Amino acid sequence: MTKRVAIEVGWDVFVEDGATNFGTVRDIHSSYLVVFIEGHGDAVIDAKAVRDVHHQKVIVELEALAEEVQEAIGHAHDKETYEPEDDIPQPPS
Repeated sequence: MTKRVAIEVGWDVFVEDGATNFGTVRDIHSSYLVVFIEGHGDAVIDAKAVRDVHHQKVIVELEALAEEVQEAIGHAHDKETYEPEDDIPQPPS
């Protein structure tokens, strides 16, 4: 028998275990989740797309998601800018 794990608001959402999260669960319904996708906003994810739930993580099947949601996930971290050089202390000029 498979043990059901209750998903909770605030848990991170991923497309695969070990990947960077793309969003956070904001609301839970019997047939879908509302997930805040970084850089996009709220999106509805059908409960059938949930592949696994463990360690306060929700893993979804990317191909089972609507095309618009897949595209939003693909751009979830576009606005993050990080230049490794920014962390290197510079001598005073």
